[in-house]
Amino acid sequence: MYVPCPGCGRAIELGPDDIGVTVECVRCGQRFETKPARPDPPPQASHRHFAPAPASPPDPFDFEREEPPRRRREGDGTDAPGVVALVFGCVAAVMLLISPVTCGLTAWVALALSLVGSCVSFFGRSNLRVGSLTLNLLVFLFSVLAQAALVALSLALDRAR
Repeated sequence: MYVPCPGCGRAIELGPDDIGVTVECVRCGQRFETKPARPDPPPQASHRHFAPAPASPPDPFDFEREEPPRRRREGDGTDAPGVVALVFGCVAAVMLLISPVTCGLTAWVALALSLVGSCVSFFGRSNLRVGSLTLNLLVFLFSVLAQAALVALSLALDRAR
């Protein structure tokens, strides 16, 4: 059996021996005497139908309020494709950054990794989809530009000989 606290309204659980005793609310500390439950009055036939009173909004500063447990929606969980695409994009960005040291060889690897990462990021959700797709497409664009610059440089060096 539950009894509402007259101070804060919190439902306090009572055992069968707790009727007629003084209890203290754990939330607000108010002490009050529990009374035996009264039988509900019989419902009267009425043609009027009233809407129930709206519930008062919860107090935002009540830090001891017990929140109901959140239900896990089906499909919730990790965003594995988004994480994988982000990892592909980061590895491709590192490969692109070290491509001047490797004479452009890792720019080809960055091109392939960013292309795969872009395809995988379409299966991601929300912000990870957007972030990984943006990163992979930017790395793809810059690796294409790096390859074009390397081809143009090699053609210019061949003409100079």
